[in-house]
Amino acid sequence: MVKRILLCQECKRQWDVTNYEIGQKLRCLCGFLMEVPLVKSYAPAIQHCESCGAPRTPTKLACQYCGAEPTLTSSRMSLVCPHCLCRTADESMFCQSCGQSIQPATLDHRTGQLLCPRCLKPRLLNREIGAFQVDECGVCGGMWIGEGVFERIVNQQAREREEKVYSHEIRTCSPSATDTRITYIKCPLCEKFMNRRNFAHASGVIIDECKNDGIWLDRDELHKIAEYVASGGLRRSKEIELRRLEEQRKQIVQAGSSFTGPHPLFSDRTRDKDIELTEFGKALFDAVADFVHWIKS
Repeated sequence: MVKRILLCQECKRQWDVTNYEIGQKLRCLCGFLMEVPLVKSYAPAIQHCESCGAPRTPTKLACQYCGAEPTLTSSRMSLVCPHCLCRTADESMFCQSCGQSIQPATLDHRTGQLLCPRCLKPRLLNREIGAFQVDECGVCGGMWIGEGVFERIVNQQAREREEKVYSHEIRTCSPSATDTRITYIKCPLCEKFMNRRNFAHASGVIIDECKNDGIWLDRDELHKIAEYVASGGLRRSKEIELRRLEEQRKQIVQAGSSFTGPHPLFSDRTRDKDIELTEFGKALFDAVADFVHWIKS
């Protein structure tokens, strides 16, 4: 089935209208009355990376910026770009032909009705940040960024960083006096409590995350994340994670060589014969080694 995205001619928001009928009229958040068109799609021209939008090098299969390989199977290219109407990969973040950002939102009864998870009362207002759509609270300045959009913003910052030379130190943030009280807030979509985590493990920016729906950023946190990424912080975070995995690998090897008895996690009820810790340690070592190789690639 062809996935159709409708581009509002007034505000340029993108809406997923795959499940709507041709000719059906829908109203955008800006108030513009849209009509679901009969879309004629065109064959793709693989000129941009579907993951980061960067121009592709003709002599290389993988993207020179993010390393992603293009989707070339026609059965996995049912998404129609709302800008150039060329077919692109189903999971495209950017059109493979024109390179424009693809970020369709869901148009349903909740559209325009989300409440601020921090203030609890005012409705979030949709706004643009560059080529991306986010929902912002006009009172506290917090920002709700939907699933996938946050990753695109970070990737764009990282790509722009690769195209420039930075000589200043990596900028990390320390919690201010107003951040001393830890408060868990609910996701504005599913209304479940979100997890708090340090962005990239070392940035000092504590974000609220719902794994299914999106990210909540308090005032100025997006700016702090952009500064951290632009100053090369993601590379530093990667190095920290590699060191942590290397320490885990050494501990596994040491544990495996110092004890050869049956591993306590296994019993006769689950296995016919005992499993020695050396074998268990070797399996864990291989798993960690594979993960380290994935991080480095």
